[in-house]
Order: sequence, then structure tokens, then C-alpha cells
Amino acid sequence: MNVFSLCLCVFLGDRPLTPADQQQFAAHIGRDWKKVGRTLQKGCRALKGPAIDNLAYEYEREGLYEQAYQLLGRFIQSEGRGAKLGRLIGALEENKLTSIAEIMLDIKPRD
Repeated sequence: MNVFSLCLCVFLGDRPLTPADQQQFAAHIGRDWKKVGRTLQKGCRALKGPAIDNLAYEYEREGLYEQAYQLLGRFIQSEGRGAKLGRLIGALEENKLTSIAEIMLDIKPRD
């Protein structure tokens, strides 16, 4: 997590992820949802082992949005109060997905 995102997460109180965050993540992440999931799995027992591949298979017909939505839903359900915006932002940045991190943080791009 870079210094700017860290400061912003602290400023936002590193709030818990919400259903709106889950929808926004799913709407923007596309094919990169698995990479983010594998980063989140380092600290989330519900995403360990074959869980991510199982989500991909289970929701294949519904498409990428639903796969990403279910991934973050599983993370939120498993981690409870520990499912914070900062953890998601860190996972996005670790995977070089800063534009999606900015969307999640509601940062407007500079002209």
C-alpha cells in the first residue's frame, strides 16, 4: 500500500467493507478478480486451498461480475469486522490495480 492510500485509509477510519463496496469491486475488477483473491487468501482462511478455483467454476455461467462479487462476499463473511477497505486496497495495489483502488476510494483522477 502506498503512502497516499495508507493515509486515505486511516482518514476513512479503515472502515469495514459494505455491500456497495462489494458491488463496485465486482463491476470494475473484471478478469483480475482471481489475482486479488489470491492476495486476500494470505490472511483469509475461507479463501485458502481450492476455494478461488471453486468460485470460478461454481459461478462460471453467471460471469466475471458474479465471480468477483462472490469472492468478496466470502471474504467479508469470513473476516467479519476484519474485512476492511484497507485490506482490499492493499490487495489491489499489490497486483498493480491502482486505478481500481482509486475507484474503491472514490478518488477522482487528476486532469
